[in-house]
Amino acid sequence: MATPAEPPRRRVVPAGAFITTVEHPLIITNDWPTCLIPAYAKQRFFGSVFDCTTFYHIIHNLDSSYEGRIYLNKREDVYWLHGLPTDLLVDPHWHNFVINPSRCVLLQCDGWGTVSPSYRDELMNEGGKGNASPLAPLLRRHHHPFATPNGIPIKLRLERLKKLGFRNHWEAKAALQRHYFNFEKGDESIPLLAFIGRITQQKGVHLIVELAENLIRRYNGRVQILVGGMANWNDGYAARCANQMMDLRARFPHSFWADPGEFFCNGALVNLGADFGLMPSLFEPGGIVQHEFFIAGTPVVAFRTGGLKDTVREGSVTPGLGGGKISVESARQNNGFTFDAYTAGDFLFAIERALRVFR
Repeated sequence: MATPAEPPRRRVVPAGAFITTVEHPLIITNDWPTCLIPAYAKQRFFGSVFDCTTFYHIIHNLDSSYEGRIYLNKREDVYWLHGLPTDLLVDPHWHNFVINPSRCVLLQCDGWGTVSPSYRDELMNEGGKGNASPLAPLLRRHHHPFATPNGIPIKLRLERLKKLGFRNHWEAKAALQRHYFNFEKGDESIPLLAFIGRITQQKGVHLIVELAENLIRRYNGRVQILVGGMANWNDGYAARCANQMMDLRARFPHSFWADPGEFFCNGALVNLGADFGLMPSLFEPGGIVQHEFFIAGTPVVAFRTGGLKDTVREGSVTPGLGGGKISVESARQNNGFTFDAYTAGDFLFAIERALRVFR
């Protein structure tokens, strides 16, 4: 460790971890690939080098598929590989024998944080909110975990939008309508709803698929839905959604577009040209896409979960307007529309509130 008379020395740590060069060093680890770092330091694999170091872990997603779990037979032992005490990696009370790096970091780090206050509460099941993580008892061992919404570099994003070459939202929207919906020229009066993201169950694409035909027929084809994302055809959920989307595109070519077989490259154009972004995520620790829409001036229709709950705000119903309507003035003070019940019906109701403001 550096003394006041000598300059701080840099230490090499695995990718995804950050170190400060101050009198009492702080190492920040991110997600499961770096989860063993605090354990190696505190088990003194490096002697006394890290004895005065504080280890802080940032959780971006603690869904079971993001914990880094390795399922083994109970007779298997990979101590030869990791060299750490088994109890740091394996919970003996779990039914399966699972090597879990995320368990290890929560037992060895000095504190943790995550990407939104609501997601922190959901993980720990604070106040009975949401489904607690299987690691909730370990999360609760740390007092006052830090949480703040994700952000994105605004200046860089604005520069990217500017490079598209469109003067405003309407020009970008017309370009989308010509390119994806076979219009000869744009039609400002038709609302354009857009999803950008992976075709996965977490992102809730099935809710879009379930309501699409109903919405298109209800508005006599004068609504457009764009789904920009690629499907993994080996995943049953993604394949089902992809097949349904291709059917919708074939039957409603002027109202529905998706190409789940190709990587979607026009995210920035959609951010600028869509009238509303769609984010029906089943869970969303922080969320980045809503911020990309917001920077382009586009409101978002989102399920109230995790970081979406913290960042997407809907105006309250305005007395005297009737029909559960929201005033334009109220909408301008907020940035989207939300739904609380995870159903296609409640999602559709939120979209219709958005469309009433649009029209």
